[in-house]
Amino acid sequence: MLGVGVPGRDLLFCLSMLLLTAYGVLLVLLPETTGPLVLAVLWLRDVSLAAGYPGAFAVSFLGNATLLVPFPYLGVPFFMGGVQAAGGTYLYDPWLTGLVSGIGAMLGEMTGYALGAGGRRCLDPARTEALNRLLLHHRHRVPFLVWFLAVTPLPDDVLVVPLGTVRYDWRVVFVAGAVGKTMFLTAVSWAGRSGMTWLEGLLGLSGQPGPLSGITEVLALMALVVVLYLVARVDWDSVTRRALVDTPADTH
Repeated sequence: MLGVGVPGRDLLFCLSMLLLTAYGVLLVLLPETTGPLVLAVLWLRDVSLAAGYPGAFAVSFLGNATLLVPFPYLGVPFFMGGVQAAGGTYLYDPWLTGLVSGIGAMLGEMTGYALGAGGRRCLDPARTEALNRLLLHHRHRVPFLVWFLAVTPLPDDVLVVPLGTVRYDWRVVFVAGAVGKTMFLTAVSWAGRSGMTWLEGLLGLSGQPGPLSGITEVLALMALVVVLYLVARVDWDSVTRRALVDTPADTH
């Protein structure tokens, strides 16, 4: 994804925190106001009910496709894990949800691989050759790094795009990433199974508004903004390269 410059990123962070603070004051003055987080939760719950497994696959693909606008796809497997029918039975299996979502997510990430492969001609040949030597020097460590980035919320593109640039075996990239994404999204789906009722009660979605639902919403949004800001401040490209450089070279 294309990032925002450092000054613009810091300004955006400050503006976001100021807006959320003002929104928190508004919720205190007008407690009947339905906030955006509640609306997003309700919308994701409706999407999960209507979309099913094909929808989880499609949303996960779109949420990870490099060329598209980032989409909060994690909400769909989360709600699919916890959504219940009228009788109280769960509608979707977290294991299958994680598998379908994981495959869709990694297929979306492979658009980054294709972007790197297609943009090879636009890069400095000397830089491409240096990257190629670096990755080949540690070729047996690359699958683990792909898996590690996939099994965590960390950005995958910082490694997948360069792998496409040097034409690293796409099958290895896909399998390692799909395993990681499946593990991660299965955990997200099981988290929905365990925490859906608690989340609905906390946000006042279960028919009895929680006493701290408005404050909780603002704090949750602030925490999300802080996490995104901290993640954006890290030079993940340098981190990935340093991990490769500091790892002992393959001897066979």
